[in-house]
Parts: sequence; C-alpha cells; structure tokens
Amino acid sequence: MDETWETIIEKNKKVRNYYNECIFHLYHKLNSNITYDIVFRCYNDGFAYRYIINDFKNDSISLNAELTNIRFKDDFSYWAYNDKREDVGSLKRSKSPESSIKTSIILE
Repeated sequence: MDETWETIIEKNKKVRNYYNECIFHLYHKLNSNITYDIVFRCYNDGFAYRYIINDFKNDSISLNAELTNIRFKDDFSYWAYNDKREDVGSLKRSKSPESSIKTSIILE
C-alpha cells in the first residue's frame, strides 16, 4: 500500500500511508468452523497487527482475554495507550513496567 491522505488536525497536512501487508489464514484447532486471520502491516518505522474473525455462525462471540505476546531481542522505544494521556511520546521498554502497556481493542 502506498497512498497519501490529508488530515485536519495533525501538524502535517498530508500523511503518507506506506506499508507491506501479510495475512495469515488460521482456524481454531478444536473447532474448524471458526476461522480467523492475523493481518500484519510493516511500516518503515514500526508494525501493526490485527485479528479478523471470519464467517462466525453464531449471533455473538465472547473474548475473555487478549493473550498476544510479542518478544523482542533488544530494548526498544514504543508508543502505546497508557490510560492517562493520549500523547505520551516515545517510551523506552526497559523503563516501563509491562503492566503499564495497554492493548487497545476496537470491535466492529
């Protein structure tokens, strides 16, 4: 993907949205009727991932926890939601307790 879009509230009027994407198609090992995708996007300065639940036959689904665990070889800087302020700037992993990092969740 390589596109540019205009923003109304950011410091830059135009934002380049440039990334490579890879989609893994998976199924639940105990119930092959539940299929899902993990979508990874790699940018020049970071990455993103999301889960997509496909063709779920019931009216609803209950998620008890999000147990994704990402491990890095070395220390790194990151940006994450922390329950307090929206724009906290770059944080160093070695100086932030793991419990302070919140995973945002968006359901549609």
